Order: sequence, then C-alpha cells, then structure tokens
Amino acid sequence: MLNSRYLAQLLVPYQTHRRQGILICHCINLQVLAFIILAATHCILNAQHTDKNIIVQLNSLVTESYGPDQHLINGIESVNLHLRSEGHKFLGEDKYYPGRVVIDGQVYHDVSLKYDIFNQRLLLLVQHQSAGPKQIILNNLRINEFEINGRTFRKYTFPGSGTRFYQVMGSDEMACLYHFSKLENLNPVDRYTLSRFTDERKKSYLYWHTDLHEFKSARLFVRIFPDHQPEIKAFIRKNNFRFRNINDSQMLSLISYCNSLRENPPEE
Repeated sequence: MLNSRYLAQLLVPYQTHRRQGILICHCINLQVLAFIILAATHCILNAQHTDKNIIVQLNSLVTESYGPDQHLINGIESVNLHLRSEGHKFLGEDKYYPGRVVIDGQVYHDVSLKYDIFNQRLLLLVQHQSAGPKQIILNNLRINEFEINGRTFRKYTFPGSGTRFYQVMGSDEMACLYHFSKLENLNPVDRYTLSRFTDERKKSYLYWHTDLHEFKSARLFVRIFPDHQPEIKAFIRKNNFRFRNINDSQMLSLISYCNSLRENPPEE
C-alpha cells in the first residue's frame, strides 16, 4: 500500500493570505491532488505494485507544478490587488531585475526579483514549462539578505522600528542604511482611478556602535562624529557632496572615510 509518510512529505501546506477583506487561498495543485488520490486507489487495488514508482511519479509532478527547489520557492503566489491604481508599489521600475537572494543561509544566484516597498516584501519570478511564469511572494522570515539591480539589502532589527530590510553601504562596523517605502493615497472621487502610489520615500541612517542614527542633511551627519567634525566637513566640501541627491558611490566613499578616521585618527 502507499506509505502515508510519503504523502505527508509531498503535500504542499494550505496557506491563506488576507488583505483588504479579500481572502486569497494558495493550496495544493488540483492536478497533484487528483493524481495522489488515483495513485492511492491504484495501490490499494493492486498491492503487488511497489511504492517506489509511485513516489517517483509524484515527485516529478510536484516538481513540474511547483518548481525544482521548494526551499527557494517558499511563499504564496502574488495577486495584483491594485489594478485601478495609478503608479506602482515597487522600488525602481515595475519590472523584474536580476539579483541574488539568501534564504536560511543558502545563496541563490541569477534569480529575477522585484521589491514591493509598499508592503515590504520580495517577489520572485518563477518560469514554469507548462503553466507559464509565476510571481511568488517570498517569506520574509526566511530571507537573510538580497541583492537587486546591484543594491544589497539586509534584514536588521532595531528598537522602535522592528525588523525591516535596509539597503547597506559599508561594513559590519559602520554602514549607511537606507529604508525605502511608498504610501497609497485613496482617490474615492475618481471612478477610474481608486488610488495613487506616492514616489519612493527614503530614510537615511548611519549604523555605528550597534546604534542607528538618522540623518537628513550633511549637518546632521557630521554631528554623529563629535571627535572628527572638522575633517568630515572638509571631506564633504572637497568632494562637493550634496546630501539631497548623493549617489551610492559617493555615500560609500564617505562611509569609508569616516571609518578610516575611527581606525586611524589623524595626528595632532
């Protein structure tokens, strides 16, 4: 007879996701379920058949339906709930970028990712041979870090802000952290557009001595370093940095300079 432990290993858990009063159910593929029932019936009626061939067929069908790596594909399928919204909820453009993701310490290269900064979640594009492309919402609890379009994001937990993803520029000792978000503004008077997404919002922080220091200008950034303010001011002025539109390369060079001052203080 068909071993029940095999079936327990293969069944995909029933998952639900509720948002804005809409219940989205993501459950086992009906084709897989039907095949399991038929396979079990067949084994009961034909006890002389071994379990081995049945499990091979089930594994093949599950792989075809859900992809070859269940560790990577660990979330639910994404459903667009904003069909009548203006703008979009993603970092950068509304498209998939080449990237890398680390899940439970395991690195996956050459994946296609999109970062939803409105809901703070990461989407993975999976190509199925028979079912076509699928958009999977990865489980935030299992993501350690990810890279999208050349930007590296890591998960941090700080008092008052909880656990969030931040873009990281720097080292473990000192780094600039950016947190991105968007808001949705409802538009009930427009019969065609129900809401509008804002532009990207970025909050800037310096991670140093395990603390998080928010800054919005060069003046506030320099204040974080009471022992090296003249040197840092001179470095910012010399390189003509403008904090309102400073790019990642410039910020990384500034962080590297500040870290060098800490490690090698100038002689008096």
